[in-house]
Amino acid sequence: AGIAVSNQDVVVAASWDGRAQLFDLPNWREVAEVDLTLAKGGSTSSRPSDDKNSPQGPDVLQNGEVGHSSSRSADDVSFADVACMPSEHDIFGLAVGSEIQLWKHSESGSERQAVLPHSKRISCLSFHAVHEILGCINGSDRATVWEAIE
Repeated sequence: AGIAVSNQDVVVAASWDGRAQLFDLPNWREVAEVDLTLAKGGSTSSRPSDDKNSPQGPDVLQNGEVGHSSSRSADDVSFADVACMPSEHDIFGLAVGSEIQLWKHSESGSERQAVLPHSKRISCLSFHAVHEILGCINGSDRATVWEAIE
């Protein structure tokens, strides 16, 4: 679980239950939620509508595939960490299991942009303060660095 604040003062709070909530501090309102516990592999909704019956768009992965398997373990949906990209106010990363998911936030919700694999379960991730670089580490022996550009 973790919490991060974008350079536009949007708070991203990720929890062990596979949900991440986005809150706009300057306008004092909830703006979106990412929920990986849904069968299709993750969904987002815009706020303030909490209508759970409203249609949700699919997650779009970097390679054009949609969604994930509907059989997900607790490790597959537990967020270990979250970070916001300083150079791009609408990009944030979520560490879930042995992957990092890059998401792009907009007024209409959040859309998954890419899934970056790691060799083991990730414990921490961070964006570089100036350059578009993302790094992560597992709990014991390996760090990985990616260029995080669109």
